[in-house]
Amino acid sequence: MRRGEIVSLRREKVDMERRILRIEETKSGEPLEFPVTQQLGETLALRPKGEL
Repeated sequence: MRRGEIVSLRREKVDMERRILRIEETKSGEPLEFPVTQQLGETLALRPKGEL
């Protein structure tokens, strides 16, 4: 992921049920979906709800 994509991440773009992270605005203009790994899921679970 590019720095701008990471900085613009919002919790509502993470679907923990499907374990998918969706990026709508990319440089190519095409949305991307990434798997939420176990490590990323654990890290996200530690973050306060208002933060990603």
